[in-house]
Amino acid sequence: MTRIARVVVLGLVIHVKHLSRNAFDLMATTTADDWAAISARLGAVPQAIAEIRGTLLHEADHGHVSPRRQMLEAAKQINSWTGRSGSAGDIFAQLVAQAGEVPASLGSDLARNAVLASTAYAEFATFLEQDLAPVGRDKEAVGREQYTRDSRYFLGTEIDLDETYAWGWAELQRTEAAGGVLAALDDGSLPARVADVAAARERDVATRRRPITGLSEFPHLRESVPTRDGEPDAVRRWGAAFEAFRADPPAHHVFLATLGPVAQHTARAGFATNLLAAGGVAVDVAGATSGVEELMAAYTGQPVVCLAATDATYAESGSEAAQALRDAGANLVVVAGPAVDWADDSCAAGDDVVAFLSRVREALR
Repeated sequence: MTRIARVVVLGLVIHVKHLSRNAFDLMATTTADDWAAISARLGAVPQAIAEIRGTLLHEADHGHVSPRRQMLEAAKQINSWTGRSGSAGDIFAQLVAQAGEVPASLGSDLARNAVLASTAYAEFATFLEQDLAPVGRDKEAVGREQYTRDSRYFLGTEIDLDETYAWGWAELQRTEAAGGVLAALDDGSLPARVADVAAARERDVATRRRPITGLSEFPHLRESVPTRDGEPDAVRRWGAAFEAFRADPPAHHVFLATLGPVAQHTARAGFATNLLAAGGVAVDVAGATSGVEELMAAYTGQPVVCLAATDATYAESGSEAAQALRDAGANLVVVAGPAVDWADDSCAAGDDVVAFLSRVREALR
C-alpha cells in the first residue's frame, strides 16, 4: 500500500468521523436563516457519507485499507454520537432541539434532516464494523519512526516531535482552562495566542531563520508571479512581506559596488544580490575592479549602492569608495557584511531582511 493511499483512506475515515464537529458545532444559530443553513447541511450528510463510503470500498478493492482497530474505534465514537451507545444521546437531535422559535415548516425540516443525518452516521458505523473492519490490516502504521516519516510527508518539513507535542498539549490545556474554544475566542485569549505565534513566525521568516526558497532565498526576478483572483482572505501567509515586495518592484536598481577581483568579492556579491532580489530589487554589478577609480568608472548614478568586498579590502579602501560614491550622487551606501561606521546601512546573515529591504526600497523611490 502506497503512503498516499494509506493517508487518503485513513483521512476519509477521520473526515467522516469529525464531519459533525467541524460542520455543525461552530455554525451560527441565532436567526431563522442560520437554522435553515443548518437544516440544509444536515440534509446533505447522507449523500456526503455515501460518496465517501464508495471511495473507501473502491480503495479496499485495491488493497488499500486502514488498520482494523482504527476503524472499530471510529465506529465506536460515531455510535456514541448517534445515541446507539453511551449516555450522551443523539447529537443531531440535541442540535435541532436548540432551534427554539422558528417557522413550523423549518422546524419540521430540521427534525427530518436530523434523523437523516443521524441514520446516515449510524449506518456508516455499521459499515465500518461489519464491512470494512473485517478486511482491515492487523498491522498498524503507528510508532515514532512511522509518525516521523508521515509528518514530514504531510507538512513538507521536519519538526521536533517532542517539542511540538509539548507545545500542543500546553495550548490545549490553556484553551480548556478558558472554558473551551468558543470561550477562548470570545474572551480574545485564543486570537491573541494565534497573533503571538504568527508574529514569531514572521520574525523567523524576516531573519530567514525559516527561509522560503524562491521567495526569501534564491528568488527569480524574471519569473511570472502567480496572481490571485477574488477578494483577499484573512490567512497570514508565511511570505506575505516578500510577496508584497515582489508585486511592487522599484523603478531603480541598486549599484553593486564590487571591489577587487571576482574571486575575492563573489561571496558577498552573491549574498547581496540574492537578498536584494528577495525584495524585488535588481542590481547593476560593477564587476572586477582594481580600485576606487575603476569602481567609479562603472557607476552610473544609482541612488542606492551596495559595497561588496573582503574585510581586508573594506579596511583598505571601503571608506574612500563610500565617500566617492556619495560625492557622485549616491543617497544610501550599504555594505554587504557587518556594519561599519563609514556606511549608512549593512546587510548580513541573521539581520531582519524585511526591515532592511524596506529601507532600501524607500531610498530607491
